[in-house]
Amino acid sequence: MSPPSAEEALLMTLVAVVLCGLALAVWRLAREGGGARALGETRRRLGDSTIIIFEPRARFIGFKRAWDAQWRGQGVLALTEEALYFRNSRGGHEFMIPMERLEHARTVQEDEAKSGSPILETTHVGPDGGRRVARWKVREPDVWVGSMESIMERSIHDGNTADEKRTH
Repeated sequence: MSPPSAEEALLMTLVAVVLCGLALAVWRLAREGGGARALGETRRRLGDSTIIIFEPRARFIGFKRAWDAQWRGQGVLALTEEALYFRNSRGGHEFMIPMERLEHARTVQEDEAKSGSPILETTHVGPDGGRRVARWKVREPDVWVGSMESIMERSIHDGNTADEKRTH
């Protein structure tokens, strides 16, 4: 068998490039479709609540407790006026932090988080009355912080603070 001619080699290279391009396009469409699917599922789960911010591939770094490793991972993070919602895309674990229990939201810089980029950190009151700190890797943590602060500010004006809920 003789080696391919220059034209055959060029044609094989062109076919390989086209196939790689098609594979990349299918992969990107699947990712975008996955985000749309996750948004649809989240909307169904949250009912009539308006989603203010949505991150289909948020990475939940975890609570600041050693035994919470099962909650870590990638999934959907959504913010509504009523709650911060997370659903792990692999294990189906989900939880909601009611906004009236949220005490603080901030962006933690990389030297504190050791992740190489800023992350979102929230502090809230858990069901047992204890303080919980959760960390999330999202695309625009400052936007999340601003939105949460805005909701908390409105909540304070309405008289629904985490401290008030804890004392009742």
